[in-house]
Amino acid sequence: MGVKRLTVLLFLTAQTIQAQTIPQVPVEPSPWWAIERFGQNLVTKTTIDRENKRVILTIDSGVWSNLDYLGRYRLIHTLGSNITESGYSLILQSQRQNTLATFNQDGQINPPTLGALPLRAKPVLLP
Repeated sequence: MGVKRLTVLLFLTAQTIQAQTIPQVPVEPSPWWAIERFGQNLVTKTTIDRENKRVILTIDSGVWSNLDYLGRYRLIHTLGSNITESGYSLILQSQRQNTLATFNQDGQINPPTLGALPLRAKPVLLP
């Protein structure tokens, strides 16, 4: 009985391998790869507005508030750059549907401060 299950499993695996194609030249990763990679635990929902050519990412507000300016900038610039290559603009919104930031086709980020202090410094305690 165990041998039959193994044979069926190998048969299905062989069919799956034959059905996939492998590109012969390097390809650019899709914007969805960037969302998975750089959005990590931050993106809770992705909405595509094809009519207005926008990708709306709903952001976990707790994780967003823990990012400083540089973390927020890196996130929106990386995701926005990938998404605009597909002809879409990017909108980051809170779970309450408030707009946190946008990245348009020209690479412009609004608001420029991303709602964070430019740098978060740790206070130095003198002896």
